[in-house]
Amino acid sequence: MLEQATFPSLEIAFNFAPFVKKSVRYSYLKLAEQMMHQDSLSPDEAVRRIREAEEKYHHKLYGIRYSPEGLKEKLYRIRALLVRSILKVISETEVEELDKLDKEFKEFVIKIVPKTDLSRDEVMVMIENIIEFMANVSFEDIENIIVNGLIVEGFSESSEYDLSDGVVFSFLKTSFGIHQLRFSKVGRVNKDNKFLLIMPKNANDDLRQKIQSLIVQGILSQTDAADMLVASDENAYETAAMILEQKMQVSDLEHTYKIRAKSGNPFGFSEIDFHSFAVERPEQFDYLESLKLTDEEKMRVYILGTIAHEIAHRWLDAFIEKTGEQIVLDFYSLLDVESTDEKRNHISDYVVKHVKVYGSKEFDIFQEEFAESVRIYLTNPEWMTQNYNDRFELIKRYLPFLEPGMIISFAKIK
Repeated sequence: MLEQATFPSLEIAFNFAPFVKKSVRYSYLKLAEQMMHQDSLSPDEAVRRIREAEEKYHHKLYGIRYSPEGLKEKLYRIRALLVRSILKVISETEVEELDKLDKEFKEFVIKIVPKTDLSRDEVMVMIENIIEFMANVSFEDIENIIVNGLIVEGFSESSEYDLSDGVVFSFLKTSFGIHQLRFSKVGRVNKDNKFLLIMPKNANDDLRQKIQSLIVQGILSQTDAADMLVASDENAYETAAMILEQKMQVSDLEHTYKIRAKSGNPFGFSEIDFHSFAVERPEQFDYLESLKLTDEEKMRVYILGTIAHEIAHRWLDAFIEKTGEQIVLDFYSLLDVESTDEKRNHISDYVVKHVKVYGSKEFDIFQEEFAESVRIYLTNPEWMTQNYNDRFELIKRYLPFLEPGMIISFAKIK
């Protein structure tokens, strides 16, 4: 039982938000009272120490449900025990548990460090980040991500365009390099044969209701991104696409709302998911016209370019977080905002779609302009210098590790 004398003063010190449950309040009050008695602390000092310890280890002792999944459960348990340790409310059994878990992670760090050019602290930070932001990772997965830059899965099993996991991995490692892949925090690149569509932000209520009906019927399913939808096969995709494009037959589809990938989250190591490319039309992309490749080779180039596009999104997030937004300002300076010729103002039709069709916001448009510039820089630098040399020079300045035209060398490799 909490002592009545300390209850009001602790409530004031914690200043709980109205939505905090009574059970959570009680747990924190009980902990603070224990600390006050054992260390002769004032209510304010006890609360301050609890908050500082939780902030230090990024872990709330009460009120938040943490994932019970594999290594994630172990990581969160370590953090909880470290908070209890620093607050001096940890039991002998808990000390033994913490020592055992800490030993397991330290032995893993010691195993990885010699295989990299990273310090123990750097490796440990990466391990924690991978576990926290990725789902169902094993120690083996983590080792592959840190040592090799990322994991590539699903391309070899896909029936599309004969691109193997090895070719995709080799392309990414050769073009971006391990250091930049780590910097971009792309843990895994996945491929499946599902179809991904985007719900335009400016869609009217009638359109949204029709799409919601397809979700209820199981023809579409939602992703973790609110505006993206997955169709399990080509027939389901065509059904949804005709509604989105308001077409009466499949032959009229322009595939305006088809998206090739989800680029993961910008907060930590994550996965990029690639879906079906079955209805893409490489002949529509002017930057591919001059390439002396077969249609199938152009399709491989297009897919590899799409992968580079998504990696560029994650690289840009990391770069802005580290250096600030000068790169954003520099790119905006290249856009003629008063121009009515969207095609000349933006480097590809895909960006124009974001401007005119998807209802994307200004920063989203910039992100797509940047990612498409990276794609074309790696695909057809001659076309880019002739048509968008300002973008070419900016990519060259900010991403000097990229070799212009690198993708072409992988066009004939299966």
